[in-house]
Amino acid sequence: MVGITVGDSSLPELLRFGVAMSVVLRDMPQRPLLVVSSDMNHFADVATTDRLDSLALTAIATRDPELVYETVRQNRISMCGMAPCVVVMETLRWLGCLNRCESVGRATSADAGGPVDRVVGYAGLLFA
Repeated sequence: MVGITVGDSSLPELLRFGVAMSVVLRDMPQRPLLVVSSDMNHFADVATTDRLDSLALTAIATRDPELVYETVRQNRISMCGMAPCVVVMETLRWLGCLNRCESVGRATSADAGGPVDRVVGYAGLLFA
């Protein structure tokens, strides 16, 4: 397992990182599983979090890393893993492996009994 931390970066930097990572991975006989860990929106009320998470998840479902970046930035969605999401999506795109996006779960901290006025969103997605 190799962990990579991706900080706040510009879209061109993130896309270049994705291309570079695809070059490293493309000739591997068995490609590794790429995992992005991120909360969705943070600390808004349930309705706002649901709306903002829906915007981000809709962008992710398009499989367009540039749209993900623009959607999260323009809507001020506090998705802490947006940058690694963009990098991995671009990597997969260059590897020819970004053919579909499947949602496997979605919830908020309120669903687990937390307060409804200050929640964190969560989602599980698989790319293939």
